[in-house]
Amino acid sequence: MQSFKEGPQFKWLLSNLWALDLEATPSLCEAFHEALRDETAKIDPISLSRGGGPTSGFTALFNVWDQLRTIKWLASKHCDLSDTLTDIETKLRTVPPSSSISFRITTILNTLATLRQTH
Repeated sequence: MQSFKEGPQFKWLLSNLWALDLEATPSLCEAFHEALRDETAKIDPISLSRGGGPTSGFTALFNVWDQLRTIKWLASKHCDLSDTLTDIETKLRTVPPSSSISFRITTILNTLATLRQTH
């Protein structure tokens, strides 16, 4: 049986926290940070570079891309995601720009660079 954290409702929730009428409490920040760390751990730059390998790496990349608005919202509320955002950036910088997913990677990297400058 699939747990809630692995289901589509959880993925939707993480991607849409920014749009809900929620307060960015420390516990919400930490819960999101934990989920983001879990997704980041699944990103495999080598598989992404080759365009193959475990689909979990691609799914994790797409999930992070989908969560960018929540990441920006929480960062604006002083939620410290910096260690995980640095990990994402480090992993994605090694993926060649010619890959089929370069648009998503570029969008993520540009968003992280903007967050670093403004927060």
